[in-house]
Amino acid sequence: MTPAGAAATIAAITADLRRKILAGEYQAGDRLPTRAELAAMHHVSPESAGIAHRRLRDEGLVALRQGSGAFVLAVGAYQVTVRAPGARVTQVRGGRRARADAAVSRLAVTQEGGDRVWRMVVVAVDAGAAAAIGLAAVRRGAGGGDWRGASVEAAPFHSV
Repeated sequence: MTPAGAAATIAAITADLRRKILAGEYQAGDRLPTRAELAAMHHVSPESAGIAHRRLRDEGLVALRQGSGAFVLAVGAYQVTVRAPGARVTQVRGGRRARADAAVSRLAVTQEGGDRVWRMVVVAVDAGAAAAIGLAAVRRGAGGGDWRGASVEAAPFHSV
């Protein structure tokens, strides 16, 4: 398999596991398939399967336990609002490749008075983690700037 093919396969494995976690097919505390099981199912090396586990860990969806495997953490969806007084950013650039952004969806950017306001839905372990992920995604996508006056709020998200 080419490096590009391996990267695409790892991304597909990660996306499939993420989808199953978020859909509730894997509940908090459930063990995901082991590296060896994923490797056999997807015809990749155990190391490639391990990369998928580590990406999910980096997104805050699973905990890795040496010798035991990857276990699903309790996750929820949070409405995150980042308000930056006086920000002059016209749009959020792409950045979907960043690990934290994998948990961010429904991003909307508006101007409210002199403030730039970003609203998004973030999947995370708790509201604090959701706020951190949301702020990191905005800072990464909007680029530099002074974020000292920014406020971040996270509340449970309930779809309509």
